[in-house]
Amino acid sequence: EELGVFTAYDMYGDQGWHQATYQGTTYANMNGYANQVYNENEDWLISPAISSDGNQDALLSFRTAMKFDGDPIQVKVSVDYDGQSEPTDFEWVDITDAFDYSTGNYEWVESGEVNIWGILDGYGLGYPDFYVAFVYKSSTESASSWEIDYVKVISLGAEAVEENNRT
Repeated sequence: EELGVFTAYDMYGDQGWHQATYQGTTYANMNGYANQVYNENEDWLISPAISSDGNQDALLSFRTAMKFDGDPIQVKVSVDYDGQSEPTDFEWVDITDAFDYSTGNYEWVESGEVNIWGILDGYGLGYPDFYVAFVYKSSTESASSWEIDYVKVISLGAEAVEENNRT
């Protein structure tokens, strides 16, 4: 399923990322609670390839809202993902700890800006094109609801940057 320019990839479970709107704000949402039970899920929300051409930095930011007990959202980047296959067949660098997240009650929290190329270069990966993934997991014991919005990559040093406001 496509959510704007992002692609949802369901590893397992019957629930999946979907587009939702509340009070005029449209965002990506994932919740493993359905039919009055907690459901086991692993679902990836993956960006299109983000180009490095002519850029010196790639500052990633987004905002999150969440509610209910469950696993935290994970944020990962990959330089070898092919854009269409099962994401777990590729290498992903977990960058979850680099950001701030909502702590509950569907309160929106800005993530802060993180230079992705600074992280990738620390792994010896240099400044390649990359993908960003938000990974949701739930279990039969708990399932939080996560909302992702305003995902932005600001590239410094580029000739021009096209802005896309779709989720």
